[in-house]
Amino acid sequence: MITLIRSEVDPKWVEVKENERVIEEVEVPFRLYRIPRDFSSVEEALRWLFDIEKKLVKGRAYRLLAARSYSSAALLQKLIEKGYRESICREMIDELQRLGYLQDESFLLQLIEREFRRGYGPLYIEMKVKSKGLDPERVRILLTDARQLAMIRQLSAKLSRHSSQKKIQMLARRGFDLSLLLSEIESSFGR
Repeated sequence: MITLIRSEVDPKWVEVKENERVIEEVEVPFRLYRIPRDFSSVEEALRWLFDIEKKLVKGRAYRLLAARSYSSAALLQKLIEKGYRESICREMIDELQRLGYLQDESFLLQLIEREFRRGYGPLYIEMKVKSKGLDPERVRILLTDARQLAMIRQLSAKLSRHSSQKKIQMLARRGFDLSLLLSEIESSFGR
């Protein structure tokens, strides 16, 4: 008769016992509410723990995705931070991608467009994309020099009361390419 008992020394560990003798200790960083009275083998007990962890990871992943969208890297990090095993978390991420709940490409495109519409340039957006665990190379492909210049002109018009030096500083802080800023501001002086 195999039983699982929460360790009295450390609550993150479970003791696998056979006739009151500890056979193995297993780290279980998640909360166990009800443990079945007994198992027929150690393998069955460990399989039960694995299945419980898998269910908890699945529930956590769906709750996180219900609240907002995540990139696969960010969701993986969130699940691992909760204390679940990386292998189970990766398995869940693969399943979510296969089911279409995680689409890094569309998440990336939405992030780039949203930040660009808010008036941020590619340097700022690259940092933001990188922090989400996505490929920052795509930013330069989507935000061409022509699109940047159009946004620089639009934002520059809003900043018309400022000097050209102040405009350059403000737009550079927002992540626009300095060479484009300088050429645009200089060309607007010629007008």
